Amino acid sequence: MSGPHRIASIRAAARRSGFALLVMAAAACRDDRAMNGEFHRVHTEPTSAEHFEKAWYLLRQLEEFEPEQTMAQITYHLNRWLADQTEPDDWVRDPMMDDASLDYLRGLHSLVHLDTLEFSTRDTAYLRESRWLRDIATWVAASPPPIELADWLAAAPERHGADSARRLGIAARCFDWTIRNIQLDAFPTLPDAAGAAGKKVRSERPAAEAIPGPGYTMPPWQALLLGHGDALQRARIFLLLLRQHGIEGAVLASAPQDSATPVPWAVGVLIGSDLFLFEPELGWPIPGPSDTGIATLSELVESPALLRQLDAGEGVAYRVQESELSRIVALLDVSSESVARRMRLIESGLAGDHRMTLATRPSDTRSALSGLRGISAVAVWRVPLETELFELALTEARRRDSRLDAAYQWQMALFQGLSPLPQARQLHFRRQFDREDEKAGAIVKYMDLRASEADIERLATDPDQQMAHGLRRAAAEPEEAWRERVSRGQLLLRTGKQHASYWLGIAHYEQGEYETAVNWFAKRTLDESPNSPWAPGARYHVGRCFEMLGKFAEARAQYLLDESPQRHGNLLRSRWIRLHKLTDAPPAGDSAGDSAGASSAGRASTDPISTESRFR
Repeated sequence: MSGPHRIASIRAAARRSGFALLVMAAAACRDDRAMNGEFHRVHTEPTSAEHFEKAWYLLRQLEEFEPEQTMAQITYHLNRWLADQTEPDDWVRDPMMDDASLDYLRGLHSLVHLDTLEFSTRDTAYLRESRWLRDIATWVAASPPPIELADWLAAAPERHGADSARRLGIAARCFDWTIRNIQLDAFPTLPDAAGAAGKKVRSERPAAEAIPGPGYTMPPWQALLLGHGDALQRARIFLLLLRQHGIEGAVLASAPQDSATPVPWAVGVLIGSDLFLFEPELGWPIPGPSDTGIATLSELVESPALLRQLDAGEGVAYRVQESELSRIVALLDVSSESVARRMRLIESGLAGDHRMTLATRPSDTRSALSGLRGISAVAVWRVPLETELFELALTEARRRDSRLDAAYQWQMALFQGLSPLPQARQLHFRRQFDREDEKAGAIVKYMDLRASEADIERLATDPDQQMAHGLRRAAAEPEEAWRERVSRGQLLLRTGKQHASYWLGIAHYEQGEYETAVNWFAKRTLDESPNSPWAPGARYHVGRCFEMLGKFAEARAQYLLDESPQRHGNLLRSRWIRLHKLTDAPPAGDSAGDSAGASSAGRASTDPISTESRFR
């Protein structure tokens, strides 16, 4: 094959890989014209109901169209629908949004105008996020339970009643999905700033200054799309998945009297008249008496020593002490969109397959939590609102700093436009892995991103490859600058391949194809790319696959090798296997074996989890 035919073939592969930005831009224009033609061929003046349906059609099929233009069209149609809503509604501003603890956030336009009946593109992003969460929550609820809780959940109806048992099952599955799909990042360390007389002091409003900090550097939709986040971002996604099932919960924080800032340590899920406890940093539910099941807050208050079950051996003690349980604050996940009047209105108009939870009343949740044993106070959590503050500050900082903007664009390069990667992710969220109705599923989209190493290498020297991928050297471009651009193109292709390999493993795991998943995690991720950013998640998933295959010794070996931010939790999982699944397990009182085993594998038995203050 030569000449135009060869270039056409390469261009087709480039289009599938998502790297050829010029090809993608042309496709976006074609899709947008087709989309407009489809909508306006029959009706020149759509009715209010038709505007609503068009908005929801676009939201459901967002991966098929150019995202930025489509989000703008969704916003337009929703505003046209909203303009025709003349019936009075019962919305009132939630009094918790005027609490004094939120005073420093008063400058947020969205908080001031919660009653505004006009949608913005930010609102549309929130709708997209809610749609993703609804899709995930729906199918995850029907997935197999996590193996460590399977027997306990099977006996739950007798202990807690059928409805509470059902809700516990949903909570356990949503937590497990979150831990497996949001690879744990370490918390950012807040930098010191120069104060008076050269004294080092911390910024009082780091989010407003675009300074990265715990929990607020990414909104939930971005953590879902990118597949990683810190423990607070994990907590948010877990809580928001539960909200789609009508299950409320809160982040639980210790609040000593001498401290103005509560320190989160767990997520409490409200089921019946108690809070069941999950630890997102460890990736492990807080176990109940005898190291089984899921502890409730009332059990923990009654027996604070239950916390010591989270110690993973000598030198790996759980960071929360019994004395910190004396005053616990429940922090509610509340974004400005979730308490806005327009979201309450749109939620009331959803039915059938469109139905999802968009709005919340924190005062109602406070009423449900306030009387529970162990809860001293209920407050709005600042992290969701600080996330909005950080986004606004970062956008402004990127306008001023081209290097900062370039770094952000590089991080998001593969996740923008009509690239197969964001398309695959959205299909993944719907559990549409295989071809349906003549449309490719997530697996095909991921496979399209796996360019061969030979093709990636040829990008450096083959003009046809370069042209097909949208790389054209300008007449006056220096050789060094051109080579740098080509090198970055190769890096982008390799990065996309790493993403695809890892998520192919997860896709096969979700379908119960554990041996195939091991191949993607072990061979295609860990062996092919030892320095892959997905190495911790891949190793964890190899262990999880081995568990499902009954190979518990092999699974335990994977957890003992871990050096990631989730090491402590993986040591707890290793101990659970040793005590419950291996026939030669030592007595239940022996808790030192796992940290010692980790040390013998070439690691000092010290706790790698930073004690730096990372919660707000």
